[in-house]
Amino acid sequence: MCKRLLQVLPFVIAVSYMTAFSAVDSYPYSLSAPDDQGLFQRIALNILNRGAFSGSLAGKAIFCPTRPPLYPLILALTWKITGSTSLLPIRLIQAVCYLFTLYFISRIATMVADGNRRYGLFSALFASLIPFAAAATHVILTESLTLFFLTVTVFFAVSFRTKSGLPSLFALGASLGLLILLRPTFMLIPALFLGYVLLSPKIKKKDVVPVVLAVVLPLAALVVPWTMYVKSETGTCTLVRTGVGLNLMTGILQNNPPLLEDVRKNIVHFQKNAHAGNDLDLIKERESLVRSGRDTLILGGQFPKHVLKLASFCAYKYISIWTSQPFTSSEIVECDQFLKKTALAWAEYHPFGYLQTVAANAATLMFGKFQPLVYHEIGPHLYLFTAAVRWAFLFFFIGGSVLLLKRRKFHVAFFPLALVFYIIIVHSPMHTEPRYFIYAYSFMGMVLPAFLPGGISNDPGRGEPGNRG
Repeated sequence: MCKRLLQVLPFVIAVSYMTAFSAVDSYPYSLSAPDDQGLFQRIALNILNRGAFSGSLAGKAIFCPTRPPLYPLILALTWKITGSTSLLPIRLIQAVCYLFTLYFISRIATMVADGNRRYGLFSALFASLIPFAAAATHVILTESLTLFFLTVTVFFAVSFRTKSGLPSLFALGASLGLLILLRPTFMLIPALFLGYVLLSPKIKKKDVVPVVLAVVLPLAALVVPWTMYVKSETGTCTLVRTGVGLNLMTGILQNNPPLLEDVRKNIVHFQKNAHAGNDLDLIKERESLVRSGRDTLILGGQFPKHVLKLASFCAYKYISIWTSQPFTSSEIVECDQFLKKTALAWAEYHPFGYLQTVAANAATLMFGKFQPLVYHEIGPHLYLFTAAVRWAFLFFFIGGSVLLLKRRKFHVAFFPLALVFYIIIVHSPMHTEPRYFIYAYSFMGMVLPAFLPGGISNDPGRGEPGNRG
């Protein structure tokens, strides 16, 4: 009876969370909203009506180079099948994917814990206690589906180590490709999974090339066509999307209030003078600085006024993607490249200041005031509860990781620790928000059962034979 309760309890908790958040959410989710949720909807609508990957609702359908393709495609497909632009179908898909995420968490934890089903069931239970992942199922962003594909990717990697077989490797490569097309911040993570697979004691030297190809080929088959399409639209070779420059610069600005205020004033000025977006003198000066060395971007350790103005000009053009009539895709890409060069120049001249920026961004990512996914509070009365759960998870995750490492159970803690560090390392150098840490919490739940009586030792009565790999 207790075992059956443990099997269904995570799903009962998840459904309760999802219902509670959907009941208190009053966000309008407007198609014209100047945020990612509105942009994804506009792109999906343009895919359906004009066959164009564009966030522009008026005039020419301008290609949007700043967003990955998979989420708008899935949204457009749900609208095509249902014959309606209702958001309920995509929310139901996200809810089902979240429930499967908990199932796969249980399976992964069972496999890495040498077949201990009890450990796997408790891992799913602890993962289900995280309110943020449940809240994500109600909003029109990539978090829910990204978490699902990340979990599936880990499942296939662990399955190969425990059961072997080429099908697991092909599935691993395909899930990595879909993950990257959903959330480009994971474009560096294939190296982690390849390393995990190749370090399996089953892999011999003669197997290395076939194993790598079995993962890389389906991954490339999914990602490369989109990369080629982006190049044909923008003239620039970008793996999935552009945006590194803006995020690097924003990461610096959000920890330098005076600079941020200057940039804001400049952007307001450009917004009030619509013709400024086509100012030929500013465009020529930006192009000149792009061709010149980094020393021209920093004088006396600071941005000269004209450089700061140009950076503001580029940011103004970039953020037009959230409007119904954005600038051309080539202009947006060029502006992002200028912002990237400017941000890197600042970091080079202020190495210690940039390290402080990275540390501050990491603190924001992990401990910042959580605004659940829609840039405002979903139900203020639920906020204190969700914050308490987050702090508890961080505390017990650290303690559980120490316990597992002391017991030499590194294989159990590997993915939770690796993914937490990956998420921190990838996001901290640039603009970040606490919602980007959602992917870590579910895997952190895999560590918490280490505190249970009996720890992680295999119990033949509750488990099944496993292979540590």
